[in-house]
Amino acid sequence: MVLFKTQLDSIHLHNLLIGTITMSKDTTKDTDNPNFNSSNEANTGSKSQDSVTFALAQSHFLVGDITANAEKMRALALQAREQGADVIIFPELALLGYPPQDLLLRPSLSGRVKSALSSLSDIDDIVMIVGYPHVDHHGT
Repeated sequence: MVLFKTQLDSIHLHNLLIGTITMSKDTTKDTDNPNFNSSNEANTGSKSQDSVTFALAQSHFLVGDITANAEKMRALALQAREQGADVIIFPELALLGYPPQDLLLRPSLSGRVKSALSSLSDIDDIVMIVGYPHVDHHGT
């Protein structure tokens, strides 16, 4: 078993909540690992510490305005990256807006969503977690 201890520090900026989670991994208790040897120098008493900084994007995303929503997401992602975030998490259906209602039934929706996602793919040095409607080849 690997134990993690977390600590959350956060600051609130307009439309963004930036939080850093620091995780300490205590490998001295890695008893689930069959290769674990308590006398092994690499494992004995070793602790590693990593941190990940998350940004939670809280903003108003307009229903159906996929292009404007994508641009707002771009701006928030870049702002979060400048503030030191490693990951930005957007609300459910931020790209499409909520509630989507009958927009989900429009045949053109899938192409518009794919285009908007593609336009966000050039943003580097930050992970973007984006919820969006997906239509597979079966139409579901």
